[in-house]
Amino acid sequence: MNRTLFWLLTIISIFWITLNVYLLPFHIWTAGVVYPWFITQGLTLYKDVIWLRMPFDLFLLSGWYQVFGATGQAYQLFIWLLLVVLSAAVLRLRRTEDQRVRIGAFLFFNIVVFPLFLNVEVGELLVGVLVFFLFLVGLRAFSGGKQVWIFVTGCLAGLVVVTKQNAALVALVPYLFCFGRGGIRKSIIYSLGVFTPVLFVALYFFFRGALYDFLYYSFFTVIGPYRNFELITHGDGLFIELAYGVLALPLVLFWKRLGVKRETVIWLVFLIIALVPSLFPSYLSYRTFTSFALISVIAGHTL
Repeated sequence: MNRTLFWLLTIISIFWITLNVYLLPFHIWTAGVVYPWFITQGLTLYKDVIWLRMPFDLFLLSGWYQVFGATGQAYQLFIWLLLVVLSAAVLRLRRTEDQRVRIGAFLFFNIVVFPLFLNVEVGELLVGVLVFFLFLVGLRAFSGGKQVWIFVTGCLAGLVVVTKQNAALVALVPYLFCFGRGGIRKSIIYSLGVFTPVLFVALYFFFRGALYDFLYYSFFTVIGPYRNFELITHGDGLFIELAYGVLALPLVLFWKRLGVKRETVIWLVFLIIALVPSLFPSYLSYRTFTSFALISVIAGHTL
């Protein structure tokens, strides 16, 4: 794809995202404004303020609010920025991909995203961004790229873990590519990458005197609700996941005819499967956003 076409489509995407985010009814997630503001005021999550999810998205928002202020408008701008970044990443995809695939994925993403996910919360949106970059970087890293990219892949997986604990299975997918020659070395480098963000978060709460509170509220407290969940009692997220599966089926069955590399299929399918638990325990539809960019790539190949 030549640079002129890329920037033209990116500008159109920015215009389209702006129209939808700012002209349609937009839900400002109250917790996404209040809890990061608590952090800016010197309070510590889990210790001073009860919080049941992982903290990375709130850390990012607290830094964002230091610049733009803790307001609903600043939250809305942050969501807008993440959508723009993800849309551009879907369009850019990989240079080895056919231009038709990249434009198809880009169009699917921009056309479908707002009817389904206009009011996606920042945690799910951030996981979607991180997982998509994990897919792009991981595909490069485990296909003969420099070992530093394996470490970066691990760091991205670790950031997913410290954003939402129910998306942690994503961190296991790259191990599928650690077999064969140099597999142990790759596993070690990747594991160090995964461990790095987790270590920084743990050290932060340790020095804030809140490590026990962090472990208690982000891990032990959620075990009960996840253990006692009931299927399809709240949202319709499982129906959207089923639609994802239907869309992915032609890629799984006919990947050779479609000219898709086996490694690409494995990455896409297993990442999407690993993200299914991110629906727990409510199954709300917006939680399926975590794998939407990956589904857009599949749509670019199959539609």
